[in-house]
Amino acid sequence: MKVQSLKSSTAQKLRGNGLIHYRLIIHNKKLYLVLQKNDDGGHFSNEIVSYERISECVEGLEEPVFSRVFRSAFDSKSTNNAVFPHEDFAPSFEFIEEHHDFYEMVFVLTDDNTTVFIIPKEKVDPLLLSLCQEFS
Repeated sequence: MKVQSLKSSTAQKLRGNGLIHYRLIIHNKKLYLVLQKNDDGGHFSNEIVSYERISECVEGLEEPVFSRVFRSAFDSKSTNNAVFPHEDFAPSFEFIEEHHDFYEMVFVLTDDNTTVFIIPKEKVDPLLLSLCQEFS
């Protein structure tokens, strides 16, 4: 089971200056949005939010739509997201690949910034090992 990154891009803010940076991903055949950065330093949650929940928030509304409309789409009002093995957990890594003695966990942070974690199969936290087994 893998997470597929569809698009990383930006959108102009309706109020204030700067851009909102976001990423669209697919996990378990569902579309998700992840806010990654707010150029003018305003608060935002990097929680992974399903397209379904976003759609419910804007149903029947006319443009423009401001951020407060989306509050109910977020489980938390902070960066505390659902954690593995919770059923709502949606990983932020691109993929995990299993090798003979280790797992390789890859994060693409920006177009020119990729981070790779090597996770040994022995002497590792059982929850982390379970996550690797589940998503590789």
